[in-house]
Amino acid sequence: MKKILSLLLAAVIILTTLLSLFSCENILPEIPSGSSTDTPNNGGNAQIIKPELKDHADRGSVNFDKIKYVRPDFDKIISNFDAVTAKIPDSSISFEEKIDMLVELDLQYSEILTMASYSSIKKNEDLTNSYWNDEYAYISENYPAFSKYVEQLFVAAATSPDAQRFEEEYFGEGLIEKYKDGGAMTDELVALTMRETELENEYSKISEANTTITYGGVTDTCEALLSKYELKYEGNATELNRITNEINALYQKARSERAIDIFIELIKVRKDIANERGYDSYVMHAYESIGHEYTEDKLLGFIDEISKNIVPVWATLEAYVFSTIDDATGKKLDRVSLINNLYSVYEEMDEGLADAYSYMLNYGLYDVNSASSKRFEGSFATYLYKFNAPYLFVTTNGTVHDYMSLSHEFGHFYDSLINNGQETSIDLSEVSSTALEYLTFLNIGERLGSSGRNIHLSLVREALTALVFQSFYALFEHNVYKLSEDEISEANVIDAMLRAADSIGLNREALVPDPDSGVYHPLDYVMIPHLFISPSYVESYCTSVAVSLELYFLEKSDTGKGVDVYLKLINREGSPLMFEDYIEEAGLISPFAAGFVRDLAYKLYYDILGDYRFEDNIGTSINKSFFPAA
Repeated sequence: MKKILSLLLAAVIILTTLLSLFSCENILPEIPSGSSTDTPNNGGNAQIIKPELKDHADRGSVNFDKIKYVRPDFDKIISNFDAVTAKIPDSSISFEEKIDMLVELDLQYSEILTMASYSSIKKNEDLTNSYWNDEYAYISENYPAFSKYVEQLFVAAATSPDAQRFEEEYFGEGLIEKYKDGGAMTDELVALTMRETELENEYSKISEANTTITYGGVTDTCEALLSKYELKYEGNATELNRITNEINALYQKARSERAIDIFIELIKVRKDIANERGYDSYVMHAYESIGHEYTEDKLLGFIDEISKNIVPVWATLEAYVFSTIDDATGKKLDRVSLINNLYSVYEEMDEGLADAYSYMLNYGLYDVNSASSKRFEGSFATYLYKFNAPYLFVTTNGTVHDYMSLSHEFGHFYDSLINNGQETSIDLSEVSSTALEYLTFLNIGERLGSSGRNIHLSLVREALTALVFQSFYALFEHNVYKLSEDEISEANVIDAMLRAADSIGLNREALVPDPDSGVYHPLDYVMIPHLFISPSYVESYCTSVAVSLELYFLEKSDTGKGVDVYLKLINREGSPLMFEDYIEEAGLISPFAAGFVRDLAYKLYYDILGDYRFEDNIGTSINKSFFPAA
């Protein structure tokens, strides 16, 4: 079994840090809109297949629906950690006995993380379910205080006479260096981290069920008001639709106002956390806790290249090509066909991918269902540590685009499965998902039908959009967390967004409230979940899309080659490497390399227009007026 305690040596002890290593919400620009509507998602009498399952004796084999939720008893677990910490320096107890104690603590730690993942899955099935919201809040909000006792255990081991043996035989490299001089989890830091978690949970729970508005002279929750008018105007669809739209608009406005208030307080709390931990900036703290393996300056240089090279291509194609995408006539796709067809794709691509997908199907380690007003609208993957098994959650829309969503999250699932949940650079983790999405598209063949061209255009559009807008969000975060304590205000946060728009090359004049489009405040353009739940995560989308596109073009030019390199890149046996080392060892070019982004811009432009307008020689055919001089 994976030693959970050793995971913490390379990261700040934050629950969301561990869980977010496997998460991936919607990465496209999010502009508030009305509630989702249910999409028919049936397969008639068809059944989801369960292919022959290979022997997985070394893995957990429990079906997800057989897992029983048990609320962690934090008082008891803290007492157990405290007791073992006191025994670590006791010379009368053998080293072997101490290891046995640590193994038992590992099992308790695994239980906490597993129940956190489980409650997160259940609350996202129905965001209005107060029980699961409360259970996830209970675990996440008790975790900061618990983490102090975990750190005390590390310090005891790092300063004990057996420190070298503890590092070599149990915890792994880094124990002594990180904890020889004591820990960082002061009472103040615990209190700040708890407040951060409370704010994150408060944001996550914003919904129609707990947001109060006044409509028609009545003040109540949006959910209650909608129910009232649904009964009153059951036979008058026109009037009911009008009222529903008006209530939804009031809800989105109230949601926007509350989210902005929460975000501004989060900025203050997170800067205090960084100061308490002795960091010069919050961004430095966030980079370490989330696992970015590059400097802030290197990332900002990469974004500058995106501004110069990718933005002109994105703007041009958006204006002249992407407007031709017609999803209204796209091929519909039911849930059963989606799941079954992807298995057949992976059977053709690689035996290991097919085996992992079979494991997922046989043990029910997935929730793939249609969008609804209560369901989390994005998708993610997580890990059930106690059972040594990944789990994926995908919200579908009933079209062939769902192939891309499911293959993306299955990339995370596959990575976690073959690497036994072992963490890596968050940027490489996102390559595992994004690259598989692109490779799946190139191997899916006729299953897309006439929608193939639309999917191709959408895939490149989403890649370009991710590079542009995730850079925008990243610059916004960098600007925000550079504000001094007395500068943190709504006006200055808006200014931070506008400066980010200027830097990336977006039109700041367009970033104004537009209620007709669901934008009630300038900051609605950047209020994506990642800024609240996973600060500094968006950088990984920029880097991973770039690397994934390398694999896309490799596979496109030589079928099977991109898949082979992908499999090599994801299989991380042996000593862990840094992000750029993994990339280079797989025979790819680092996205930070000189000229990389410029070449990528040319390839993407040609990928869309080359077949229709240009000669084969990309170097002489592309209209270079769209790019800055070399």
